[in-house]
Amino acid sequence: MKQVIHVHIPRTAGRSMMFWAKQHSHSFQHLYRSHNTQWNPAIQWTYFGHNTLDELIKNKGVLEEWWDSCFKFAFIRNTWDRLVSLYEFQRTRKFRHSGRHWTCKYLKDFPSFIEHLCFESESIWPKYNHQQLARLQRPVDFIGRFEKINDDWKKVCELAEISHFPLDKHNYITRDKPYTEYYTPRLRHMVEERYGEEIELFHFQFGE
Repeated sequence: MKQVIHVHIPRTAGRSMMFWAKQHSHSFQHLYRSHNTQWNPAIQWTYFGHNTLDELIKNKGVLEEWWDSCFKFAFIRNTWDRLVSLYEFQRTRKFRHSGRHWTCKYLKDFPSFIEHLCFESESIWPKYNHQQLARLQRPVDFIGRFEKINDDWKKVCELAEISHFPLDKHNYITRDKPYTEYYTPRLRHMVEERYGEEIELFHFQFGE
């Protein structure tokens, strides 16, 4: 097994991969929101969470030489679909965290949520609001697609030289309609303007 780094872009089944690694890797470390966890360069599977390498160099003392020597991967997701998933996920969290910022006006409906992401401050959801490219400022060795998660997860296992086991679902949100039905033409265009760089780079298409 190679040493593995998992860079987690929000709403791309990252927690499913994290729990898989806890069960199946020989050793595991969680560097996201783990203030008391010290970076160990000998660990075989490192979960970056939503951190970037630069953040972990600053906060955990991670070395670029170690990053360069590891197998690094991330998963991406169609932009329009990912934002619907984020909206539904945050609405669910709203009921578990009453009194916190998830009860704010931006979750009252989907248009309000999209307008906030596209036009207003990033202070409320800074890790989710950024384009997916913000988590990919440094090149990784493999980028899988959420839409092909089973096939691409198998490729991750092959490239990391580990046995393949299927992923279980964690933080899964059931929706009663496809993501395309959340959007009006105006909202669709707003997302295309705000997230145009990642849409063009990864060839995302509305309704794919």
